Amino acid sequence: QLALARLGHVETALELRQLRRPADERMLRRAPWAARLRGRVLGVIPRVLHVTELRHDALTETVIVEDLAARKLEMFRRSETVLVMPGGTGTLDELLEALTMKRIGLLACPIAVVDIAGYFAPTLELFRQMIVHGFAEPEQLRLFDVLPDVPTALGWMARQ
Repeated sequence: QLALARLGHVETALELRQLRRPADERMLRRAPWAARLRGRVLGVIPRVLHVTELRHDALTETVIVEDLAARKLEMFRRSETVLVMPGGTGTLDELLEALTMKRIGLLACPIAVVDIAGYFAPTLELFRQMIVHGFAEPEQLRLFDVLPDVPTALGWMARQ
């Protein structure tokens, strides 16, 4: 993944191979390196993108939904955990949606942000500023864990 390469953490994708639980072959991933995880790889894609986007060869199953909102709901419905790696605006959107859903009781699974090389530091500071300015409650910072690296994420996943 380009974001990982820019951060100098190409090995991160390879370390993620260990995240698959032995008893569970399903993986919910979009990243091109997902096939290396040797599990089933589920793609959830909005109908409009299914027509215009190339199908990724690593997908073992594709679920087509009506729109991006339905995509997030389907991904969260199938998730045992939400592990957020460095990414772009879509990743940020999915993180915020997961946190909001957890806050209002629509998502029960644990959420963690893997803050490789301080990538999420500005996002975490924004969350703190929301609290300082009265737009969020301090309890919202307890909706998720912040993990510094993949080895820590592996331990976190094992405890879930």
